[in-house]
Amino acid sequence: MKPFSVLPALMLTACGSITPAGLIAVSALDPLNTPPGDVQLALSVPEAVRLAEDGATLRITFTEEDQVLIDTTAPLTITQGAPESETLRQPDETLYVGRIDTPEAEAFAAAQAEIRSLRASGSEGTGSLSISVTKGCRVGPPLQEMPVSTWIRTNPNAGFVPLTRQRDVLDELTEHGGPLPAC
Repeated sequence: MKPFSVLPALMLTACGSITPAGLIAVSALDPLNTPPGDVQLALSVPEAVRLAEDGATLRITFTEEDQVLIDTTAPLTITQGAPESETLRQPDETLYVGRIDTPEAEAFAAAQAEIRSLRASGSEGTGSLSISVTKGCRVGPPLQEMPVSTWIRTNPNAGFVPLTRQRDVLDELTEHGGPLPAC
């Protein structure tokens, strides 16, 4: 049986910046059994950046022999900070937290159950779990840099764990979609 890979590809991050604690947190994440409503991500960006409330998604896929059997995407609700996450950000940053709301979590859980069923019936397919941030804008002049850090939490009773170290993603953002537009 092939492993189910976890690829937290928060569109603007890269594997080279994943922290050791983040690697441990992601490797411990069971994408087929972790309740989707328990997964939260935190993202710190410069104060000039605004993320849309509906500007991120969580996607789970399962493919066998180049055929996509399951492909479910759930919107993440993005909110600015949370009391338990405020210590993560620096003074010149804004912290956003993303989570799946109940109706979408139920549909996502159904996709997880379907993959578990395929696995139980002997499927040798592979899967992935990915997170994308897709909508945002800036206030003020065009950015000269865009330092970003990320954290993950898979247990509502635990704290956030650093996922990626702070790194400038402005060049990658420009390559994949142009400069961040004005709000």
